[in-house]
Amino acid sequence: MEKTYELMPNAKMLLSSLRSVGYTEETAIADIVDNSISSGANTIQLYFDWDD
Repeated sequence: MEKTYELMPNAKMLLSSLRSVGYTEETAIADIVDNSISSGANTIQLYFDWDD
C-alpha cells in the first residue's frame, strides 16, 4: 500500500538556513526568472507582500 506524506518546510528556518549560505532574496528571484525563461515562459509575473 502506497502512503503519501506532505512535508511542509518551516519557512522561517528555511530562509534562515539559505541566508547562512549566502542565498539572498535577490538570488532567489533571479533563479525563478532564469528557470522560467529556460522553460520557455513568455510571461513571468511575480507578486510579493513583504512584512518586515
